[in-house]
Amino acid sequence: MMDKHGMTPLMHAAWKGTESMLSYLLKQDTLFILFDFRMLLEAGAKAYHINSVNRTAAAMAAFVGNHECVSVINNFVPKDDVWYYTRLQPLEDEPKLPAKLAHPLYKMVMSMNTHPVRISMIVRADPLLLENLDKVTAVLELMSDKEFKHRYDVNEILSLKFHMIKYILKVTKFEKILIFCTKIFFRRFPVHQENFLRQGIKEFPFPESTLFKMLVTNFSHCKTYGEGQTAAEYINGAFNGQKGFKDYENCGTCGEEKAEKKCTACKSISYCNQDCQKLHWFMHKKFCKSLREAFDKREKEAKESEKLEKKEEK
Repeated sequence: MMDKHGMTPLMHAAWKGTESMLSYLLKQDTLFILFDFRMLLEAGAKAYHINSVNRTAAAMAAFVGNHECVSVINNFVPKDDVWYYTRLQPLEDEPKLPAKLAHPLYKMVMSMNTHPVRISMIVRADPLLLENLDKVTAVLELMSDKEFKHRYDVNEILSLKFHMIKYILKVTKFEKILIFCTKIFFRRFPVHQENFLRQGIKEFPFPESTLFKMLVTNFSHCKTYGEGQTAAEYINGAFNGQKGFKDYENCGTCGEEKAEKKCTACKSISYCNQDCQKLHWFMHKKFCKSLREAFDKREKEAKESEKLEKKEEK
Protein backbone atom coordinates (compact mmCIF):
# COMPACT_ATOMS: atom_id res chain seq x y z
CA MET A 1 0.00 0.00 0.00
CA MET A 2 1.93 3.01 -1.32
CA ASP A 3 1.05 6.59 -2.26
CA LYS A 4 1.89 8.28 -5.58
CA HIS A 5 5.46 8.84 -4.36
CA GLY A 6 6.01 5.16 -3.54
CA MET A 7 5.83 5.76 0.21
CA THR A 8 4.06 3.39 2.59
CA PRO A 9 2.49 4.34 5.98
CA LEU A 10 5.50 2.94 7.84
CA MET A 11 7.89 4.98 5.71
CA HIS A 12 5.90 8.18 6.35
CA ALA A 13 5.84 7.50 10.10
CA ALA A 14 9.60 6.89 10.16
CA TRP A 15 10.36 9.97 8.02
CA LYS A 16 8.17 12.29 10.09
CA GLY A 17 9.32 10.83 13.41
CA THR A 18 5.78 9.99 14.58
CA GLU A 19 6.73 7.49 17.27
CA SER A 20 3.21 6.48 18.30
CA MET A 21 2.18 5.68 14.72
CA LEU A 22 5.50 3.95 14.04
CA SER A 23 5.05 1.81 17.14
CA TYR A 24 1.51 0.88 16.09
CA LEU A 25 2.51 -0.08 12.54
CA LEU A 26 5.46 -2.17 13.69
CA LYS A 27 3.14 -4.32 15.80
CA GLN A 28 0.96 -5.21 12.82
CA ASP A 29 1.66 -8.68 11.38
CA THR A 30 1.04 -7.91 7.73
CA LEU A 31 2.90 -8.44 4.48
CA PHE A 32 3.37 -4.72 3.79
CA ILE A 33 5.24 -4.41 7.09
CA LEU A 34 7.68 -7.11 5.94
CA PHE A 35 8.08 -5.24 2.67
CA ASP A 36 8.76 -2.02 4.57
CA PHE A 37 11.35 -3.73 6.75
CA ARG A 38 13.25 -4.80 3.66
CA MET A 39 13.05 -1.30 2.21
CA LEU A 40 14.27 0.27 5.46
CA LEU A 41 17.19 -2.14 5.60
CA GLU A 42 18.01 -1.55 1.92
CA ALA A 43 17.96 2.20 2.62
CA GLY A 44 20.66 1.75 5.26
CA ALA A 45 18.80 1.12 8.52
CA LYS A 46 21.11 -0.64 10.99
CA ALA A 47 19.60 -3.74 12.54
CA TYR A 48 22.12 -3.69 15.40
CA HIS A 49 20.92 -0.34 16.78
CA ILE A 50 19.11 -0.57 20.13
CA ASN A 51 16.22 1.32 21.66
CA SER A 52 15.83 2.81 25.14
CA VAL A 53 15.49 -0.65 26.73
CA ASN A 54 18.56 -2.03 24.93
CA ARG A 55 16.56 -4.09 22.42
CA THR A 56 17.28 -4.40 18.71
CA ALA A 57 14.52 -4.40 16.08
CA ALA A 58 14.79 -8.20 15.81
CA ALA A 59 14.49 -8.60 19.58
CA MET A 60 11.39 -6.39 19.67
CA ALA A 61 9.82 -8.25 16.75
CA ALA A 62 10.44 -11.56 18.54
CA PHE A 63 8.97 -10.13 21.75
CA VAL A 64 5.65 -9.32 20.03
CA GLY A 65 5.66 -12.65 18.17
CA ASN A 66 6.31 -11.22 14.69
CA HIS A 67 8.58 -14.06 13.55
CA GLU A 68 8.43 -13.10 9.86
CA CYS A 69 10.04 -9.75 10.67
CA VAL A 70 12.73 -11.51 12.71
CA SER A 71 13.53 -13.67 9.69
CA VAL A 72 13.70 -10.66 7.36
CA ILE A 73 16.06 -8.77 9.69
CA ASN A 74 18.30 -11.74 10.54
CA ASN A 75 18.71 -12.81 6.92
CA PHE A 76 19.12 -9.39 5.33
CA VAL A 77 22.32 -8.94 3.31
CA PRO A 78 23.16 -5.50 1.83
CA LYS A 79 23.56 -5.83 -1.94
CA ASP A 80 26.97 -4.18 -1.84
CA ASP A 81 28.27 -7.02 0.34
CA VAL A 82 27.95 -9.26 -2.74
CA TRP A 83 28.62 -6.74 -5.52
CA TYR A 84 31.84 -5.69 -3.75
CA TYR A 85 33.46 -8.89 -5.02
CA THR A 86 32.57 -8.07 -8.63
CA ARG A 87 34.80 -4.98 -8.53
CA LEU A 88 38.51 -5.15 -9.23
CA GLN A 89 40.51 -4.70 -6.04
CA PRO A 90 44.16 -3.55 -5.70
CA LEU A 91 46.71 -6.22 -6.74
CA GLU A 92 44.01 -8.28 -8.48
CA ASP A 93 44.08 -9.26 -12.14
CA GLU A 94 40.36 -9.98 -12.17
CA PRO A 95 37.45 -9.64 -9.70
CA LYS A 96 36.80 -12.55 -7.38
CA LEU A 97 33.22 -12.82 -8.64
CA PRO A 98 32.07 -12.34 -12.27
CA ALA A 99 29.33 -9.68 -12.47
CA LYS A 100 26.88 -12.19 -13.98
CA LEU A 101 27.03 -14.21 -10.73
CA ALA A 102 26.21 -11.35 -8.37
CA HIS A 103 22.42 -11.57 -8.66
CA PRO A 104 22.17 -15.41 -8.44
CA LEU A 105 24.49 -15.43 -5.42
CA TYR A 106 22.57 -12.59 -3.76
CA LYS A 107 19.31 -14.46 -4.26
CA MET A 108 20.85 -17.51 -2.60
CA VAL A 109 22.25 -15.73 0.47
CA MET A 110 18.93 -13.90 0.98
CA SER A 111 17.07 -17.21 1.19
CA MET A 112 15.54 -17.83 4.62
CA ASN A 113 15.82 -21.60 4.19
CA THR A 114 19.28 -23.24 4.22
CA HIS A 115 18.01 -26.81 4.10
CA PRO A 116 20.54 -28.70 1.90
CA VAL A 117 17.87 -29.81 -0.58
CA ARG A 118 16.57 -26.23 -0.94
CA ILE A 119 20.10 -24.92 -1.60
CA SER A 120 20.66 -27.70 -4.15
CA MET A 121 17.40 -26.77 -5.86
CA ILE A 122 18.49 -23.12 -6.12
CA VAL A 123 21.72 -24.20 -7.78
CA ARG A 124 19.95 -26.65 -10.07
CA ALA A 125 17.66 -23.84 -11.26
CA ASP A 126 20.60 -21.59 -12.27
CA PRO A 127 23.29 -23.04 -14.59
CA LEU A 128 25.54 -20.03 -13.90
CA LEU A 129 25.93 -21.05 -10.26
CA LEU A 130 26.60 -24.66 -11.19
CA GLU A 131 29.29 -23.69 -13.70
CA ASN A 132 31.08 -21.39 -11.24
CA LEU A 133 30.82 -23.17 -7.90
CA ASP A 134 34.54 -22.74 -7.17
CA LYS A 135 34.26 -18.94 -7.35
CA VAL A 136 30.94 -18.88 -5.49
CA THR A 137 32.22 -20.98 -2.57
CA ALA A 138 35.42 -18.92 -2.39
CA VAL A 139 33.40 -15.69 -2.10
CA LEU A 140 31.07 -17.23 0.49
CA GLU A 141 34.08 -18.15 2.63
CA LEU A 142 35.35 -14.56 2.41
CA MET A 143 31.89 -13.23 3.31
CA SER A 144 31.71 -15.55 6.33
CA ASP A 145 35.12 -14.41 7.58
CA LYS A 146 34.22 -10.75 7.02
CA GLU A 147 31.02 -10.98 9.10
CA PHE A 148 32.91 -12.45 12.05
CA LYS A 149 36.41 -10.95 11.91
CA HIS A 150 36.29 -7.71 9.96
CA ARG A 151 33.21 -5.88 11.26
CA TYR A 152 32.88 -3.88 14.46
CA ASP A 153 29.31 -5.20 14.61
CA VAL A 154 29.98 -8.96 14.46
CA ASN A 155 27.13 -10.81 12.76
CA GLU A 156 27.34 -14.44 13.89
CA ILE A 157 24.13 -15.39 12.11
CA LEU A 158 25.28 -14.35 8.64
CA SER A 159 28.79 -15.68 9.23
CA LEU A 160 27.47 -19.15 10.08
CA LYS A 161 24.86 -18.98 7.33
CA PHE A 162 27.43 -18.20 4.62
CA HIS A 163 29.61 -21.01 5.96
CA MET A 164 26.77 -23.56 5.81
CA ILE A 165 25.78 -22.58 2.26
CA LYS A 166 29.41 -22.95 1.20
CA TYR A 167 29.61 -26.33 2.94
CA ILE A 168 26.48 -27.57 1.14
CA LEU A 169 27.70 -26.29 -2.23
CA LYS A 170 30.89 -28.32 -1.88
CA VAL A 171 28.78 -31.48 -1.88
CA THR A 172 26.76 -30.15 -4.82
CA LYS A 173 30.01 -29.72 -6.73
CA PHE A 174 31.23 -33.19 -5.77
CA GLU A 175 28.04 -34.94 -6.85
CA LYS A 176 28.07 -33.31 -10.31
CA ILE A 177 24.47 -34.34 -11.07
CA LEU A 178 22.20 -32.23 -8.89
CA ILE A 179 19.19 -34.50 -9.01
CA PHE A 180 21.37 -37.17 -7.43
CA CYS A 181 22.75 -34.62 -5.00
CA THR A 182 19.29 -33.84 -3.67
CA LYS A 183 18.47 -37.53 -3.35
CA ILE A 184 21.60 -38.32 -1.34
CA PHE A 185 20.21 -36.34 1.59
CA PHE A 186 17.34 -38.83 1.86
CA ARG A 187 19.41 -42.00 1.82
CA ARG A 188 19.37 -43.64 5.25
CA PHE A 189 17.34 -40.59 6.25
CA PRO A 190 17.53 -39.03 8.75
CA VAL A 191 20.97 -40.42 9.62
CA HIS A 192 22.85 -39.16 6.56
CA GLN A 193 21.35 -35.68 6.61
CA GLU A 194 21.78 -35.31 10.37
CA ASN A 195 25.45 -36.33 10.25
CA PHE A 196 26.07 -34.12 7.23
CA LEU A 197 24.65 -30.96 8.81
CA ARG A 198 26.22 -31.58 12.21
CA GLN A 199 29.59 -31.97 10.50
CA GLY A 200 29.01 -28.67 8.69
CA ILE A 201 28.47 -26.90 12.02
CA LYS A 202 31.53 -28.65 13.45
CA GLU A 203 33.69 -27.21 10.64
CA PHE A 204 32.67 -23.60 11.39
CA PRO A 205 36.04 -21.88 11.91
CA PHE A 206 34.88 -19.70 14.84
CA PRO A 207 34.12 -22.05 17.78
CA GLU A 208 34.05 -19.04 20.14
CA SER A 209 30.74 -18.05 18.51
CA THR A 210 27.76 -18.07 20.88
CA LEU A 211 25.54 -19.34 18.07
CA PHE A 212 27.95 -22.21 17.39
CA LYS A 213 27.94 -23.21 21.07
CA MET A 214 24.14 -23.08 21.19
CA LEU A 215 23.79 -25.42 18.21
CA VAL A 216 26.38 -27.85 19.57
CA THR A 217 24.49 -27.95 22.86
CA ASN A 218 21.19 -28.59 21.06
CA PHE A 219 22.74 -31.39 19.04
CA SER A 220 24.22 -32.99 22.16
CA HIS A 221 20.75 -33.13 23.72
CA CYS A 222 19.30 -34.81 20.62
CA LYS A 223 21.21 -38.08 20.37
CA THR A 224 18.39 -40.22 18.96
CA TYR A 225 17.81 -39.19 15.35
CA GLY A 226 14.15 -38.76 14.46
CA GLU A 227 13.11 -37.55 17.91
CA GLY A 228 12.57 -33.83 18.41
CA GLN A 229 13.79 -31.27 15.91
CA THR A 230 16.09 -32.22 13.05
CA ALA A 231 19.48 -30.57 12.54
CA ALA A 232 18.04 -28.65 9.57
CA GLU A 233 15.26 -27.25 11.80
CA TYR A 234 17.72 -26.28 14.54
CA ILE A 235 19.94 -24.49 12.01
CA ASN A 236 17.10 -22.67 10.28
CA GLY A 237 15.79 -21.72 13.73
CA ALA A 238 19.18 -20.22 14.59
CA PHE A 239 19.02 -18.05 11.45
CA ASN A 240 15.34 -17.14 11.53
CA GLY A 241 14.69 -16.97 15.27
CA GLN A 242 13.35 -19.63 17.60
CA LYS A 243 9.59 -20.09 17.78
CA GLY A 244 7.68 -21.40 20.77
CA PHE A 245 5.27 -23.24 18.48
CA LYS A 246 4.33 -23.50 14.83
CA ASP A 247 0.88 -23.65 13.30
CA TYR A 248 2.05 -24.96 9.92
CA GLU A 249 3.97 -27.87 8.44
CA ASN A 250 7.38 -27.84 6.80
CA CYS A 251 7.98 -29.45 3.42
CA GLY A 252 9.12 -33.07 3.82
CA THR A 253 11.61 -32.58 0.99
CA CYS A 254 13.22 -29.14 1.26
CA GLY A 255 12.11 -27.93 4.70
CA GLU A 256 10.30 -24.87 3.33
CA GLU A 257 7.81 -23.41 5.80
CA LYS A 258 4.04 -23.34 5.29
CA ALA A 259 3.95 -26.30 2.92
CA GLU A 260 0.24 -26.51 2.11
CA LYS A 261 0.00 -29.69 0.01
CA LYS A 262 -0.14 -33.15 1.59
CA CYS A 263 0.40 -36.62 0.19
CA THR A 264 -3.12 -37.64 -0.85
CA ALA A 265 -2.46 -41.26 0.09
CA CYS A 266 -1.19 -41.00 3.69
CA LYS A 267 -2.28 -37.39 4.42
CA SER A 268 0.69 -37.14 6.78
CA ILE A 269 3.61 -35.55 4.89
CA SER A 270 3.45 -31.98 3.57
CA TYR A 271 5.09 -30.65 0.41
CA CYS A 272 5.61 -27.27 -1.28
CA ASN A 273 4.50 -28.57 -4.65
CA GLN A 274 4.40 -31.58 -6.94
CA ASP A 275 8.13 -31.31 -7.72
CA CYS A 276 9.05 -31.75 -4.06
CA GLN A 277 6.66 -34.67 -3.74
CA LYS A 278 8.13 -36.42 -6.79
CA LEU A 279 11.66 -35.94 -5.51
CA HIS A 280 10.75 -37.44 -2.14
CA TRP A 281 8.63 -40.30 -3.49
CA PHE A 282 11.42 -42.90 -3.84
CA MET A 283 11.91 -42.61 -0.07
CA HIS A 284 8.35 -41.84 1.00
CA LYS A 285 6.82 -44.84 -0.80
CA LYS A 286 8.50 -47.16 1.74
CA PHE A 287 6.51 -45.61 4.59
CA CYS A 288 3.39 -44.22 2.92
CA LYS A 289 1.18 -47.23 3.74
CA SER A 290 2.17 -47.38 7.41
CA LEU A 291 1.69 -43.61 7.75
CA ARG A 292 -1.81 -43.95 6.29
CA GLU A 293 -2.65 -46.70 8.78
CA ALA A 294 -1.42 -44.52 11.64
CA PHE A 295 -3.44 -41.56 10.26
CA ASP A 296 -6.63 -43.66 10.03
CA LYS A 297 -6.09 -44.91 13.58
CA ARG A 298 -5.77 -41.36 14.91
CA GLU A 299 -8.88 -40.28 13.04
CA LYS A 300 -10.86 -43.22 14.42
CA GLU A 301 -9.72 -42.51 17.98
CA ALA A 302 -10.60 -38.83 17.59
CA LYS A 303 -14.12 -39.66 16.39
CA GLU A 304 -14.68 -42.14 19.22
CA SER A 305 -13.46 -39.56 21.73
CA GLU A 306 -15.82 -36.95 20.26
CA LYS A 307 -18.78 -39.36 20.51
CA LEU A 308 -17.91 -40.14 24.13
CA GLU A 309 -17.80 -36.44 25.02
CA LYS A 310 -21.21 -35.87 23.45
CA LYS A 311 -22.69 -38.76 25.45
CA GLU A 312 -21.26 -37.38 28.70
CA GLU A 313 -22.73 -33.96 27.94
CA LYS A 314 -26.19 -35.52 27.57
